[in-house]
Amino acid sequence: MHLTEKLKFGRFFPISIREADQAEVQLSVFESNVLLVVDDDHELRALIAEIGKRNGYSVLTAESGAVLKQLLADQHPSLVILDMQMGDMDGVEALRLLANIKCPAEIMLMSGMDQKVLATARQFGLSLGLNMRDTVHKPVSVRDIEASLQRHKGENAPLSREEFLRALSGFELSVRYQPVLQRTAQGMAINMVEALVRWEHPVRGTLYPDQFISMVDRENLMNELTDFVLNESLRQIGHWHRAGLKLGLAVNLAARTVRDLEFPDRLSRVMHEYAVSPEHLCFEVTETAVSSDLQLVMDSLARLRVKGVQLTLDDFGVGTSSLTQLYKLPYSCFKIDRSLIAEMSHSRQAHILVSALIDLGHTLSLGVCAEGIESEAVFTQLESMGCDQFQGKFLSEPLSAAEVEQFCQQWQSEQHPAARLLAG
Repeated sequence: MHLTEKLKFGRFFPISIREADQAEVQLSVFESNVLLVVDDDHELRALIAEIGKRNGYSVLTAESGAVLKQLLADQHPSLVILDMQMGDMDGVEALRLLANIKCPAEIMLMSGMDQKVLATARQFGLSLGLNMRDTVHKPVSVRDIEASLQRHKGENAPLSREEFLRALSGFELSVRYQPVLQRTAQGMAINMVEALVRWEHPVRGTLYPDQFISMVDRENLMNELTDFVLNESLRQIGHWHRAGLKLGLAVNLAARTVRDLEFPDRLSRVMHEYAVSPEHLCFEVTETAVSSDLQLVMDSLARLRVKGVQLTLDDFGVGTSSLTQLYKLPYSCFKIDRSLIAEMSHSRQAHILVSALIDLGHTLSLGVCAEGIESEAVFTQLESMGCDQFQGKFLSEPLSAAEVEQFCQQWQSEQHPAARLLAG
């Protein structure tokens, strides 16, 4: 359905579109438009610094590897222009240094050496996980340097309201689905996916929710984003159901929606339109979203449960009021926070705590989901503890709708490593 057709219904659902697996989302930690020029040629270093300042950059310079190490100890450039040949450190050594500190900056290589050497060095930087961009051959062109700086500056400028509205109307937004494995009476089955939004920006590439949600919220555009996500995901779930693929849908619910007493009725109308039964929808709510006005929250969540919608308490195990919420609010499940799951592989205390939380959930007749599973060892431990639901990279990255269908076929034919593990 085209966006204009979706918006004409006038239904807005202010939910929070949170990344299902935050481990895959590494936000760049740098100061915007800070240029670091690394070159032992004083005149060239000064020239590039002047070009940078003229184009709105704060500029740092390093004439040697030793100075570069000192600067990187407390500075966070967004762009590094790196000479491949310096007296005390060559470009390859510098790339290793940048990789060792996990530098998120974009890196532009510069040298008077053969172009093939530059290309090889760039490939080496990519293999180290660095954000390699242009290569510049000496003698440098002022025009080329300015063009590269302007391009970088544009890509790292704050996202705007106009860009997001263009994304909505220009089909730049898409929904990905991360499969959730569930323990059933018949065995383990993929019977749910979590909806996750992506923005394919024409200049910046793929953007994840943590990179644009704050702007969306600040510009009061959450309704538009949420309308898009719910329409797309419920339409897809309805299509899968008609094709015989009975998958449920998990979506995150924001604080203001939790306190909106009209939301349950609006939701019923939309689910009827897409022929999705309430029992196939699960809203995930963080404890902070329901930490105020408990009576109003209980009213809204109870109505959703009465309508047959499932509710999950998200990020359980890291807050201060989670235990109280478990028995006061009508949850059907809780998700153990990924930070605890990540600690299981090397912390006996985390292992004991996760096991205790699973037992607690079962004592309270609640389902328990572990998110952020990244290894076979952790998956095996959780399965032996009796965990009910499993989600994370070990099972699957977030997928397109077509890839979800292929994944389900792969699981059913026991071609997936976890499926073979359970079968054995």
